[in-house]
Amino acid sequence: MIRVLHLSDLHLNTGFGSKKQSVRESLKEALLNAFEKSAKYAIVNQLDAVIIAGDLFDNDNINFHMEKRILRNIQLLLDSDIDIIYSSGNHDPMDTTDILNAIKTHHRFHVFESDEITTKVLYSKDGTPYQLVGCGHKSKGEKRNLIKKYPIKNNSLPWIGVAHASVPSARTISEKESYMPTALSDIEILDYDYFALGHIHIRQMLTSKIAYSGNIQGLSIKETGKKGGYLIELDMNLTNVIPVDFHEIEWAFFELDLTSDITDSESLSEKISNLVTDYVSSSDVKFICRIALKGRTVLYKELKETSNISFLEDDLCNELDLLDLEIRTDGITKNVDLEALKREETVLSYALNQLENYSESLELMRRMYALPIFPRGMTESEKKDFILSKLKKVQNEIVNRMVRNDYDY
Repeated sequence: MIRVLHLSDLHLNTGFGSKKQSVRESLKEALLNAFEKSAKYAIVNQLDAVIIAGDLFDNDNINFHMEKRILRNIQLLLDSDIDIIYSSGNHDPMDTTDILNAIKTHHRFHVFESDEITTKVLYSKDGTPYQLVGCGHKSKGEKRNLIKKYPIKNNSLPWIGVAHASVPSARTISEKESYMPTALSDIEILDYDYFALGHIHIRQMLTSKIAYSGNIQGLSIKETGKKGGYLIELDMNLTNVIPVDFHEIEWAFFELDLTSDITDSESLSEKISNLVTDYVSSSDVKFICRIALKGRTVLYKELKETSNISFLEDDLCNELDLLDLEIRTDGITKNVDLEALKREETVLSYALNQLENYSESLELMRRMYALPIFPRGMTESEKKDFILSKLKKVQNEIVNRMVRNDYDY
């Protein structure tokens, strides 16, 4: 049996510049700890290889402390007779990883940096041979479909492919720039026993044998949920894929509707506390949370005060033992009777009724579905929800700007 750990998009030297100092340092440490946990997992379970499918680094700015810890864990893997299979990505293309030069000559360190398609045979700990095929990013802007040049499986050995590439049908968090763009069919036709992809930070199976491992530690609020990689087991033409978690900090996003019973800071804090506690209480990792408040509320004026939001964030962060908490108020609107406003003969009523007409027009919706404004992989139903959410935000903004502060029904 061949047992391999598939990792990608580690971005070990990410700076987290948008965060305050204490959170930034915790996130940096969590990245390195997640890498150490993945190395320890491979060693303890006596795996045959660790695949890193691109973006081991975020940039070429690596300090001495980080360099020492990264190299120490790589060396521990090599000393444990574990092959390291590293394919460079758009963040760490050819010749930008000088700290690896000392180990690139190690017989168990297999690096794919250039755009040359390379094939080699490796052996598992029990002596089972398998075919490895890969290439890397020669520069930061690789736009060619190099996977189309990979050889089709042509013998009875298990075949593993590795690449840092964009598959358009894969789920994405946002509209990531496309590098080494590859149709899923171009990978399927190769008939490999497993194809390890990197670039998209969502752990996902595209088929039973083709997968993105996602990243080992979330880097932003867009990267919520558990993070890690895949354990791959190849045995007698069977492929078994098992998710494994390595993250130390989890990002979590919540939406809270400001119902009519939320009338003061105490009731609001209680609602947020209950919402977050239900999610974080069963986990042993630290959390960074964002709460998006939405809906009409009598607290509109108070929640638009920066000092009030800062107080809530700090107070709840301490109460819930969170690493960080952000409360967003973009989705709230003044406590008005929307239907009454629509019935008036005003510019505001005209605008509100027009927005309603837009949301109910099937023809307009279908025309909008064809626009290049949606994240990749969205279904028609998801596109509709996306459009309606945008129209709702426009509606709220119009009401908030055109209705005076003391207006209430």
